[in-house]
Amino acid sequence: MLSGAVKDSEIGDTMSAYEELRRSMTRMVLLEKDKTQNSFMMRQQMQVLDDQIKKGNELQQISITDTLTGVLNRRGFLAYSEKALLNVQGMDIPMSILMLDIDFFKKVNDSYGHSIGDTVLKHFTDTCQQELRSQDIFGRLGGEEFAALLVGSKGDTTKAIVERICHRVSNSICRVDGSDIRITTSIGVTCFQVDDADIEAALKRADDALYKAKANGRNCAVMA
Repeated sequence: MLSGAVKDSEIGDTMSAYEELRRSMTRMVLLEKDKTQNSFMMRQQMQVLDDQIKKGNELQQISITDTLTGVLNRRGFLAYSEKALLNVQGMDIPMSILMLDIDFFKKVNDSYGHSIGDTVLKHFTDTCQQELRSQDIFGRLGGEEFAALLVGSKGDTTKAIVERICHRVSNSICRVDGSDIRITTSIGVTCFQVDDADIEAALKRADDALYKAKANGRNCAVMA
């Protein structure tokens, strides 16, 4: 899955400013190379900036990552998805969006407890990622609800990926504390359309399809 810093966030703007300042100081060091004392002081200041940039990048990554599963959180998923859509704007590259929900997840929490429920969430995340490709974007929107943006995918390609996810999830076993827990997933699917104002519009359509999948008996996918 895609990972890294989101440069258009508030933290990203701050880090860009730090990095620009560091480049300016590097140029100053080169100009001051014959003035030993000034050069030494600027190198010290550059080290402080480097530490700030490192800490800022770490903070930025934390802000877009779901701490339980390690995938993108809602903020990160939306940011990466919007960036991906912007990158292909004006190009004939299809995008499909999936909304995924673990069926009857409340029963898992009620029967086994929230700690094991967390293990099931991580198991579901790992299982889905095995069927997603390196260019796809995957995130946890909250609770047992996840989303995926399939880059360069539509029609039969999207259908095949969705079917593989459903099959792999339903045939997997989450073994924890001597219990074998089986889960299934319902998936709502849509393609990004040229008249979609943003990623949220497509997510809403996929979410509506997800509810239809649940109404159809769950453990299935519905295309919007």
